[in-house]
Amino acid sequence: MDSQEQIDPRALRGKRILVVDDSDATRAVIGGILKKFGAEFYEVASGPEAIQLVKAMPFLLDAILLDLVMNDMDGFTTAEAISKWLPNGKSIIIPMGASISTKVTAELAAHGIEAKPLRKPYTPTQVVRAVLGVMGSQQISGKPLSEPQKAESRSRTQLLPAIDGIDTRGALERCLDDVQLLRRILLDCQATSRSGLFRAQEAVHASDFQSAYQLLHKFHGEFLNLGLTTLVDSLMKIQEQI
Repeated sequence: MDSQEQIDPRALRGKRILVVDDSDATRAVIGGILKKFGAEFYEVASGPEAIQLVKAMPFLLDAILLDLVMNDMDGFTTAEAISKWLPNGKSIIIPMGASISTKVTAELAAHGIEAKPLRKPYTPTQVVRAVLGVMGSQQISGKPLSEPQKAESRSRTQLLPAIDGIDTRGALERCLDDVQLLRRILLDCQATSRSGLFRAQEAVHASDFQSAYQLLHKFHGEFLNLGLTTLVDSLMKIQEQI
């Protein structure tokens, strides 16, 4: 949980929420947060998949969390396409990104996306507040974690795989102190990140900067959310070569 606030576990009860992100780890983290607070969680990994799902859904969505940079179709194009089938248009779309620059903010406004963007890495409270915000409610109640609860959470981190430079506390907060969820995500990330960074480095050497950028963007968001500071540093060194 966030160190300063514990969220009412009923905050999102019965709400239907779609997450559109090409990062498996990001969808797993956000999905864990949403389901923890009672939401019905739906996920897709690309813009075209989002369009197909929204068109086919027999019910209304309460919120859509949408990554702005994806391989097949960017978030802006996806938002334009899916808004045609949303009764409330783009008002329920929450943009997400590892970097929200002034240019991106201006582009969001130009596309009529009014919700405040979620910048990675985010906390459970920020995710819930963002969802409640597009539904016209900001009611979050609860109490901070007690010291015994914090101590128990810290003791369970021994179950996690050993990774140099990981911000364990921050990663656990984003996984709602679910050690098993974080462990599964970290193991998956270990299996794919090294080869992904190697492919990005090869793409840079081959002057294939578009492929390199797509790979680096995907891993940047994952590493930030999981608190993998050492891998973020490695990624930034590759980005400096582009």
